[in-house]
Amino acid sequence: MEEEQAAYVQKNRTNALTIVREIVKKIGDHNVMILPRYDSQIATLKHVLGNRAKVLDKVVDSKILLRDTDIFVGSGGTMTAESALLGIPTISYNAVPNLVEKYLVRKKLAIRETKPKRIISAIEKILRSDNAHFKNRAKSVMDSMEDPVKRLGQIIKKD
Repeated sequence: MEEEQAAYVQKNRTNALTIVREIVKKIGDHNVMILPRYDSQIATLKHVLGNRAKVLDKVVDSKILLRDTDIFVGSGGTMTAESALLGIPTISYNAVPNLVEKYLVRKKLAIRETKPKRIISAIEKILRSDNAHFKNRAKSVMDSMEDPVKRLGQIIKKD
């Protein structure tokens, strides 16, 4: 679920609950897990979805969660970046436009879709495909990146 209480959140975006409902309705025969941010989101999701999806109601280590994820749908934030850079097919509904999300889309590490029906179509296409290109592209991008620890060490030594 997206950030909904921060001042920077756009008010005219597609509501994540609308997207979640469509995913559960169309892809409900798969293991759908939803990671809410707030108690109010947990309550709403459990009420609306019942047992048709797993609503995670405790803090979760994102790396462990993503390890067994076939497709990640996120709002364009940190977990969207983590997922894409791990080579997991990633769809961003871009709730909070930012430079990282734009970079991921430009590098074809993430797919940007904002309409629920198009998100469902993208999920269905991904489920039918061999998605090795996501892992290969992510590895290529990661290999081209500079190690920040090494770079910081160089800067510190220079001064």
